[in-house]
Amino acid sequence: MVRSDKKGFTLIELMIVVAIIGILAAIAIPAYSDYTRKAKLGEVSNTVGALMSALNTHISEQGVSAAINPLTDAADTLGIAVPTKYISSVTVGACADADADGVITATIQGIGGGVDTTTMILTSRCGGGGARTWSGTVPTKYRPKN
Repeated sequence: MVRSDKKGFTLIELMIVVAIIGILAAIAIPAYSDYTRKAKLGEVSNTVGALMSALNTHISEQGVSAAINPLTDAADTLGIAVPTKYISSVTVGACADADADGVITATIQGIGGGVDTTTMILTSRCGGGGARTWSGTVPTKYRPKN
């Protein structure tokens, strides 16, 4: 008499499982990479937004502002330390008066996926109270909404 109580998986069953895992990985890995890029660029936009808020405060307290270019000048003048992990340079444009538009440009680094060396630009009223407009060469899907 032949017993048929063998346990285990057939080769076909194992190949089906491997194929399903491969399909799921092909969908999940690009989506995960996109999410991590968005999170890193979120840090850049938060820094640029904080710089704009500090610029608005500086204008309201000190009056007009000259252009602020190096990262250390932003920390010294505006009191905001710019993290250099994802930002290689930042330029804070001069504000002639509180009714002029202030422009802050951050050059991006260390993110990958075709985003490095792109720029994220925030434009807003120097004295505050105006709408913030995001632009730059960073792809639109990674920019904050206006």
